[in-house]
Amino acid sequence: MDGDACHALALAEPSEAQKLVRDVLTVKRVGAWTDRDSSAVHHWLRRRPADCPVPPELIPTIFLRARAEGIHFDPVVLWPALRAFL
Repeated sequence: MDGDACHALALAEPSEAQKLVRDVLTVKRVGAWTDRDSSAVHHWLRRRPADCPVPPELIPTIFLRARAEGIHFDPVVLWPALRAFL
């Protein structure tokens, strides 16, 4: 990837999933809930496809742990491809 393409990715508007994890759930908390370090969570949000920005097998854990802490959100935000099945 050339430098311009790399910078374009860095300047892109954050997705709903990125905003949710960064601003509401927090990267640190998501990492703790999923037994991953913060760099792994950042990696998902930057490198995974937009229709599945968080590993699907971790979404139930994130959803249930957030709910246990009083944080409510639509899990489809973390897995937009799921909309096709709902």
